[in-house]
Amino acid sequence: MELRQRFLVSACGLMACLVVASTALAQAKVAFFDPNEIRTKYKPFQEAEREYNQYEGELQKELKKLENELRKKQTTFERQKVMYMENRRREEEQALKRQEEELQRFLAQITDPERGKLALKQQELLTPLLKRVNEVISRVAKGEGYDFVLNAASVVYFNEEYNLTEKVLEELNKDLEAGDRQNAGPGPIR
Repeated sequence: MELRQRFLVSACGLMACLVVASTALAQAKVAFFDPNEIRTKYKPFQEAEREYNQYEGELQKELKKLENELRKKQTTFERQKVMYMENRRREEEQALKRQEEELQRFLAQITDPERGKLALKQQELLTPLLKRVNEVISRVAKGEGYDFVLNAASVVYFNEEYNLTEKVLEELNKDLEAGDRQNAGPGPIR
């Protein structure tokens, strides 16, 4: 009997907590935004992507050049190794091995997900943009009186009425235009 009473008391307590939590949540004003739409429609993201792709292309060219040099040296070595004395052949093999290791180090410097050149470039380009987007989302949410703003990618269903994406884009573009006017300096004298 005592176990049954504990269970009933626990169940009642749990239900009371759920009622209070659902009441509080029902009073909260919730909106969402679509980060993919912001990424594709906000011009600075497109510019950052272009700059990143250009940088990646330059690194790919450099990598391809190093690979071609190594391949050329390997081919030359394979054709001529029968003519080398033992010492010379070992020296050439070691030189090829060092060049291969150098190529692998360069590749790691580019592709390391935390400290690689590409990751650092992406971070350099995106950090200020994401900061600006988050600031604008906060400003719009506060202005509209929302308590929570969710990422649309993690929401199963939402009513478009609560979509802040367009408002956020409008504010971002206003800020961008205001910044462009400030950077342009005074207009022509009339």
